[in-house]
Amino acid sequence: MLVASVNDRIAGVGAFTYLGHVTLNYVDPDFRLRGVSKKIMATIEERARVLGLKRLHLESTLTAQRFYESIGYSVSGPRQRKHGLENQPMLKNFRSV
Repeated sequence: MLVASVNDRIAGVGAFTYLGHVTLNYVDPDFRLRGVSKKIMATIEERARVLGLKRLHLESTLTAQRFYESIGYSVSGPRQRKHGLENQPMLKNFRSV
């Protein structure tokens, strides 16, 4: 789990599992459109690579799908309905260095 802060305020949180599932990427509305979500995801990806993971996967809301596509995630299956919301499974494979 990660906590992003700006000026000693919690701006967002993120989490992923050791199996490569991004389970949380939330930004406080007061900090939206300031790059907080990008930084959370970049940190998650960096830590996943250190753990030796080759990919990350997540379920995106339809609203956030464009954001995830912009940082390299692609659709990995049909939309799913979960907790009353329609979600899009997405995946990002890491390049070998």
